[in-house]
Amino acid sequence: MSVSSIDLVKDSTMAGGLDKLAIYLAAIAKNTGGVDMNGWKYVQSLVRTGLHKELIKVGDIFVIEKETAMTVRVGTTEAEGTPGITAASVVALTFIGKIGTAHSGDYEFEYDGAEWHYGGSAVDLAEYGISVTGTPAHGDVVIVHETAAQMPYIVLGIDQDTPSDSQFTHSLTLGAVDVYAEMQFDAPEAFYYAKNGLAAGDYYFTIDPTYDASYNTYKDTGYQFTLTQDVPAGGVLTFPWGSNAQASGVKVSAYASRSATTATESVSVSSGTTGTNLGQLTTAGDPENNLNSIQRVRYGSNNWKQSAMRQYLNSDKAAGNFWTPQTKFDRPPSWNASADGFLRGVDPDFVSVLGKVNKITGLNTVTDGGGTETTSEKVFLLSHTEAYCGGSEGTAYDYYKNYSDLSAAGSGADTNRIKYRNGTAKYWWLRSPSPSYAYVVRYIHPSGTLNYISLASSAFGVVPACVIV
Repeated sequence: MSVSSIDLVKDSTMAGGLDKLAIYLAAIAKNTGGVDMNGWKYVQSLVRTGLHKELIKVGDIFVIEKETAMTVRVGTTEAEGTPGITAASVVALTFIGKIGTAHSGDYEFEYDGAEWHYGGSAVDLAEYGISVTGTPAHGDVVIVHETAAQMPYIVLGIDQDTPSDSQFTHSLTLGAVDVYAEMQFDAPEAFYYAKNGLAAGDYYFTIDPTYDASYNTYKDTGYQFTLTQDVPAGGVLTFPWGSNAQASGVKVSAYASRSATTATESVSVSSGTTGTNLGQLTTAGDPENNLNSIQRVRYGSNNWKQSAMRQYLNSDKAAGNFWTPQTKFDRPPSWNASADGFLRGVDPDFVSVLGKVNKITGLNTVTDGGGTETTSEKVFLLSHTEAYCGGSEGTAYDYYKNYSDLSAAGSGADTNRIKYRNGTAKYWWLRSPSPSYAYVVRYIHPSGTLNYISLASSAFGVVPACVIV
């Protein structure tokens, strides 16, 4: 862990001086049994004793480390000789989990003829995820080289979040200074869920004739198609109708499951009502009859709790191993096969001090009934209210409120909300839906203004937030 803008020793200049600081440290020791003052457990101890309110301030910067690469090489300490082992490999997550931190540097293991040693103690290489090729000889060494990215996080609020676990009362909220990645919030969804399967044959569906009438080609008839293969129970049909495109040119694709990425077949549609009627696609949808909202079919869902983004932020699994369908219509996001979970490789000492907090998020009035819902969150995106844009999704974090260019919460340009990636200001996601649509997610424009019209299927900036509890 690295910390800037915070120097605990300087707190001795406060009223009470060194005596007060000694009292603080004694309280920490009493409540924690003593912790490493250079580690995240120490910061957590400040939070749990309430001392963070004295020693940390809104706007302070913490640096979180995340493993980005790990290599291993072998050698020998013998002046004349060759190592008994010829190669070695390491499983990165196992290694940093055992070491207990993610930090750039070299980690050396040496064989004394009987045992491997690290840091002066005998160790089992397997517990560190290390495997060797060959028979080790006296003096053999294995050197693991780790590269870790440094991610600055700013203190957004102190005791502004309520821990989900009622035994804790204090919190320290951190938010990313920069855009971490640019990713899809949620994928375009299936239009039909084949709960009991569909036999090969002729089918059709209609689309509300008042919906996108200029491009709703067969709005006055229907969209008919022929399946040449059975769709198994639990399979889905998609109709990826993009913006400003005639629906008549879109193919119906069949998938054996919601998670399947390869279609069993894709067939063209034509005007007509031949075969079995699957029903009408509307903005509200008809989930009881296995029909989705046409808005979500085209552009994805703005429901935070069900979003692919929420799964990404809270996973430490490798790409392709953590996304799972949250609804009967859910489909894999565009990054499913290429992006590891956000927490993969993040300093385990840091992850261990994060706690879940209660978050309020709006619901759209089209498919989700409107109002808000409260969820328990570990890693999350900000709501528009938390970013000092107004509304009723929680409260504005002091950082956004106190350092704002605006005289009151609002959607206007605010330099305090501008986020960068590689030196360029970016659009970045909030978790808040635009309530009049089933697919629009609110976001911050590169100018620092709040914007409302965006597709959940777009790729905007990811700015994670989390809370030490």
